[in-house]
Amino acid sequence: MIRSKVSGVLLFMLTVFLLILPAIPVLATSDGGGTPLANRWIALLTVLAIITLDTLLGILVSLKQGEFNWRELPRFMQTAILPYIGGLLLLGLVSMLSPEIAAIFYAAVAATAAKFLAEVKDKVVILFGREALPTGTDPPV
Repeated sequence: MIRSKVSGVLLFMLTVFLLILPAIPVLATSDGGGTPLANRWIALLTVLAIITLDTLLGILVSLKQGEFNWRELPRFMQTAILPYIGGLLLLGLVSMLSPEIAAIFYAAVAATAAKFLAEVKDKVVILFGREALPTGTDPPV
């Protein structure tokens, strides 16, 4: 029962992400030939979407475990989320000055995305169990 409710909430959140943050489909079909500013915004919005997904999954995990506290959410945002977003935003703005700094920006974006994707995977395992992850041994459809 809980699993089906959580699945419905997850599906709703994914739908909202795809409607609100159009940078995700644009990035998936992009040939990388956009302007440097547009490429930086797409990278930043993609990481922001991953961070938001991780945060929402964390809220679902804490609700499932009965540990969610509304009073702790602003502190969590201030200490665990906003430093990543602010740092990447500042680095993205400074990267307009030099291609070398742009390389650092994209490396930081990749590292941040990898970190939060690993956390998303862990939270999916907590919510749905290890069988929710693809194994790579499934027969082709």
